[in-house]
Amino acid sequence: MKLITLTLDNFQGVTHAEFDFSGQSCSIYGDNATGKTTVFNAFTWLLFDKASTGAKNFSPKTTGTHELDYSASAVIQADDGSQVGLRKVFHEVYKKKRGSAEREFSGHTTDYFIDGVPTPAGDFKAKIQTMVGDEEQLKMLTMPDYFPEKLAWQDRRKILLDICGDVSDLDVIHHTKELVDAKFEQMLQVPGADRSYTVDEFRKITMATRKKINTELDTVPERIDEAQKAIPDTDGMSLEDLKAKKDSIEGEINTLDMEQRMQTTDATSEIMTQISNARAELAESRNAYAASVAKENEGKTSQLRQMQEQIREKQKQAFELRGSISQIDFDINSMEQKRESLISEYKEEASKVWNDDDAVCPTCHRPYDPDKVDEMHQAFNLRRSQHLEDINRRGKACSKTAIQELKDKASEELKKLGKLTSEIKQIQDTVTELSRALTEVPDFTTTKEYLAISARIISLQNSMADSSQASQKASGDRMQAIAQKKAQLEAIESKIASFTVKERQEKRIEELKASQRTLAEAFEEAEYRIHLCDVFTKAKVSLLDQRINSRFKTLRFKLFEEQLNGGVTDCCEVMIPSPDGRMVQYAFANNASKINAGLEIIHTLSTAWNLWIPVMVDNAEAVTHLTEYPGMQIIRLVVSEKDKKLRMELDAA
Repeated sequence: MKLITLTLDNFQGVTHAEFDFSGQSCSIYGDNATGKTTVFNAFTWLLFDKASTGAKNFSPKTTGTHELDYSASAVIQADDGSQVGLRKVFHEVYKKKRGSAEREFSGHTTDYFIDGVPTPAGDFKAKIQTMVGDEEQLKMLTMPDYFPEKLAWQDRRKILLDICGDVSDLDVIHHTKELVDAKFEQMLQVPGADRSYTVDEFRKITMATRKKINTELDTVPERIDEAQKAIPDTDGMSLEDLKAKKDSIEGEINTLDMEQRMQTTDATSEIMTQISNARAELAESRNAYAASVAKENEGKTSQLRQMQEQIREKQKQAFELRGSISQIDFDINSMEQKRESLISEYKEEASKVWNDDDAVCPTCHRPYDPDKVDEMHQAFNLRRSQHLEDINRRGKACSKTAIQELKDKASEELKKLGKLTSEIKQIQDTVTELSRALTEVPDFTTTKEYLAISARIISLQNSMADSSQASQKASGDRMQAIAQKKAQLEAIESKIASFTVKERQEKRIEELKASQRTLAEAFEEAEYRIHLCDVFTKAKVSLLDQRINSRFKTLRFKLFEEQLNGGVTDCCEVMIPSPDGRMVQYAFANNASKINAGLEIIHTLSTAWNLWIPVMVDNAEAVTHLTEYPGMQIIRLVVSEKDKKLRMELDAA
């Protein structure tokens, strides 16, 4: 498509202007405020009802004028050589109310014409779409900054992938030998389901697994150390010797008991049996107590470790909340200061009025022509209106509502911080209690169970003494000997129990070491799977870069952003080459580079869609070398101080 002519009437301060492009590229020169951007606005308003910046609620009406036709018209040549005339007229609507002779303003309306024939708005827009594509395509192909700056990055990325071709995850896997050899495709399959994880889902699951394994690995050495500390000292003792000695003493006791029973009554014999059973029970209780103390300490230590981890996590959250509250307070203060400044700026601008002294030439002191004065007055009103609109626009970012929302957010954050502080205090109190419990394990001889069984033994012994006082006197030496032997037996049984505890703890240590080896293998497997995700990401980035960047001569596109956890997230940033060879993000490039980048993007999109639309380049004086492309009609809008009226020069054929 080529732009043959463009005509403006009463359009944004331009009373009348005609441009005969003849379908060629050209340059339009003019001083500031002579109407260069207005030409661009007329072209975009004619095609899709918006200004060249894409701003909504655009009006072609000249400020301060009424009851005029504000229009833009163009003759456009299609690719097949046929031409069509397009015209849009914006005007005020006045109506008379019943019973009134005077007309009252009731709004605005727009009339549409194709080749001079009045046409409904829907048909007019359909005609444009048939010739030059939909509104989004028009914006992308007529406004150099629309695709790289104003279009959402998600839409930029989708368009690039649509015209260049996306790469599926399976394509990446099948074209990467390491992933094929590792059977990465099978790893992605969801267990028990007829679908597969995405690589991003698989990475998140694997990283969570690795974190859990690492946490468990960190606790194993401490648990092994606790189990080792719980092993009784058996150095210098022999289990076989102790058992032999135990058997010997038990034999001696049995012999003494048999002799004693021969001299005691049945009642005394029964009491002796009860005492023997009680002593056996005491030995069993001693062994059980030793084992329970070891197990209880291990459980409390694990619980203590978990609570300390909770404290560290909540303290981290509290630190982040304090930082957030501090930032919000800073933002509130900044917004309030900015709001006060904008209010003052608005009042100052609103108080400005037209000064008739400005209608006099400063050199010869003669009044300007009425048309010139009217033009200057309109320009003053336009600047004042635009400045006030700009202040209002900037003021939205620091409105009372926005400030109150930040204050509400700060209040919520303070409540969260208070709750966290209370939770940390609660957990710390529990940690203190647990720590005290670990250090205050009572000796077995102070336990209720020991005291109860010992008291029962003493009671039985007293009962036996009462019931067999006569016999006891005769066998006192023998009873004393039995008591001594049993005391020796109790001491030996305690030492034998130490070997049982030692064997149990050593078995526990071996179990922990085996678990440590299993966890280490699982950790290495998780690391390997994360490595495969990284290999996949690099391969996909490489394949997509090759496909998309092959369509562009100088530009490159950043399609992925690496995250702190090693994964990537989608993005779409235009990258422009700098003179030193570095690639610079579009937002940080100079104006000339941005304009040429926009033209290169338009050329690629036009080629892909086979859709060529005239491109207007505002502020073209910023570019010393404007890149040209075959088939593109480029209209440069150039600031020229000497040109007080718009002047057009066609490029050499």
